[in-house]
Amino acid sequence: MIIRAFLVLLPMAACIVVAQQPAPQGSQPSAGPSVPIELPEYVVTGKDRVDIPGATKSDPMRPPVLGKARLDTLNSLEKLSPPILAPASLPVPRRTMAFLPGFLQAEFGQYGTPDVVAGYSLEASGYRIDAQANLETSAGHTTNASYTKAGLRALSTYVAPDKFIFFGGSTTEVDVSARTSSYRFFAVPDAAERTVTSLRAGLGVDGTYDGFDYTAQTGYVATATTLADRSARDGDLFGTVTAQNRWRLFDVGGRISMNLRSFNGNAYPAAELVGFGRYADERYRLLVQAGFQSVTSTAAVGRGGIVVAGTADVFLSHDVTINASLRTGLRPVGFADLLQENPYVHDSVLIDAALDVIDVGGMVTYHPSVRLAASAGLRLAQTDRTPIWVDASAGAFALTYAATTRVEVPVEVRWIAGSRDIIVADARLVSATVADQKNLPYAASRASIRYERLWTEALRSTLAAMYVGERFADLANTISLTGYVDVRVRVDYDVTPTLAVQVRAHNLLASEIILWNGYRERGVFVSGGVTWRF
Repeated sequence: MIIRAFLVLLPMAACIVVAQQPAPQGSQPSAGPSVPIELPEYVVTGKDRVDIPGATKSDPMRPPVLGKARLDTLNSLEKLSPPILAPASLPVPRRTMAFLPGFLQAEFGQYGTPDVVAGYSLEASGYRIDAQANLETSAGHTTNASYTKAGLRALSTYVAPDKFIFFGGSTTEVDVSARTSSYRFFAVPDAAERTVTSLRAGLGVDGTYDGFDYTAQTGYVATATTLADRSARDGDLFGTVTAQNRWRLFDVGGRISMNLRSFNGNAYPAAELVGFGRYADERYRLLVQAGFQSVTSTAAVGRGGIVVAGTADVFLSHDVTINASLRTGLRPVGFADLLQENPYVHDSVLIDAALDVIDVGGMVTYHPSVRLAASAGLRLAQTDRTPIWVDASAGAFALTYAATTRVEVPVEVRWIAGSRDIIVADARLVSATVADQKNLPYAASRASIRYERLWTEALRSTLAAMYVGERFADLANTISLTGYVDVRVRVDYDVTPTLAVQVRAHNLLASEIILWNGYRERGVFVSGGVTWRF
């Protein structure tokens, strides 16, 4: 105890002695008695403190093991899905072959029916020229049903170099064709022979200038028919110019078109001036058109009016699209159009323009994948001066005009059933009446289906069936034409890359097919031939 007290008092005495010694010469005066004196902790408390790094305060320990409950709080119960694999490309049936500039197809069928088609493509001095010729003749399936058809067409395409100021980069097409056919009005015993000759020369330009996209077409079509001691001539000098530009979010433009037609010396021109606007984004696509029309009939009756038309596409989702259309206005037609629809049209027929009072329709399309697309819709039309085919003398057909109401339900399906199979089907249910509630002649419901099969790379087949329902052939609804089913099949086989053989058959069920009153089409028809590509 005495020693411990000595150790405590000895430092204190040393501090007192030091404090009483005089300050060194030249040093500052010492602080006043109010300044506290800091003493080491062990002097005051008898204990000392040593700073030791934290890492050495305790021995290293193994971390505790985490239990299942603790691990569940750290790991989410909802695990992330593995990344989706890139979709494999769909196997698409081969429908193309190496390009060869020329081909020759020759077939021979029943009733002594040879059919030859040849074509060739070439390029020279920046021009691409595609030419084609055809010849078909037959002894006919019944008395006076023989016919001959021949044609020649050449299409020239030229892309102008950029050095041209206005036409630089534009595409110019020149289309020249000549066709002739000879057949008889075999619906009557003393069938007269008709010869039809058509000549066409057209020029089209498609390009861009100073921000404007433009298209222009002009040409002349001459059609002549000769029947016994009578003849008819129709001429059509036509021209159309369309231009459009981008304005904010819209494409706006205008179109002017004119047909200077003459039939048997009677002029029946048609002209149209229309402005339009177009808008499209990820969900909507809209097109609106409005303008003025002027049409004259072959009876020198002039008609003018306003045309309004529009279409709208609404993309409801990735799988569903809705389409709607609306139109009102005149619908002119030419003699060449009538002759193409009905080869037995009378050569002194009255030609006038129909007036669509209202023509509105809608369609819903379901397209969940590139393999499947199905559509269904509804169309309602009220038309004045609808052209109606009626029987005329000597097996010919004339036109009369009346107000009609038409209701249609269209359905379409396209399905790629597998890597080698394609199915396309469509149907159109039709209900059409004239003003007195009689059925519209030659208006019938229709349906068709086509199945294409790629058996091997060299063997292909197509099976098709078409149904046409019952319809009337006169305004009084006293002449009825029965419905029919036309089943057709075609098989193609590539013997070599340049040589193929084909066989086709029509009307396999031997149905009674009557397209026009009195004109019964041929029954079963089988034809076969070869195609050579060079």
